[in-house]
Amino acid sequence: MIGELLPDKPARDNPGVIQAVNVTPYADAYRPVKKLLADTNALAGPCLGASVLMDSQGAVYNYAGDATALYTRSGNTYTPLQVAQYSLNADDHWEFARFFDTALAVNGQDTLQTGNLGAIMAPVVDVNCEAGARTLCVSDNFVIQGSYATDRSGIQWSALGDPTNWTTAESDKQHLDDVGRVIRVLAGEYV
Repeated sequence: MIGELLPDKPARDNPGVIQAVNVTPYADAYRPVKKLLADTNALAGPCLGASVLMDSQGAVYNYAGDATALYTRSGNTYTPLQVAQYSLNADDHWEFARFFDTALAVNGQDTLQTGNLGAIMAPVVDVNCEAGARTLCVSDNFVIQGSYATDRSGIQWSALGDPTNWTTAESDKQHLDDVGRVIRVLAGEYV
């Protein structure tokens, strides 16, 4: 019998196993990890971000992005889902969020991409929407994005209830001198 996985205990006189590689726990033992199976086609390039978003009716939408395209999954196939081509750098990635039944995506280069869940995504055309956000979230009916190519310590929020409006009095942006570079914005009581 192989002992319990106890990697946090000292190696000396440890009654269990310190490392269990390529196995899954089962009853009083471990079983080998089964072979991975392809479930869908591959993207055209390496995946630089993916997310699963659910609409208000409970329908699920899978999104993924590589350096040149956004994709949505239908059945076992990922198909391109945009009208524009992208040109992401090696350190860029896609980040996704849901605003009611609207999908949102940022990639560190382009303006916020929006579209109905499962439909074609397009850039927000509001000139006050800062381009190049690396992170975004939805909090209390605001879309918040941040860490721009031109200002890594900046954040910006949309108008209340409208992810395409960045010009009204309730939308604004701010440079956060005292916090350093914005790594991620997360929804919560305080963003």
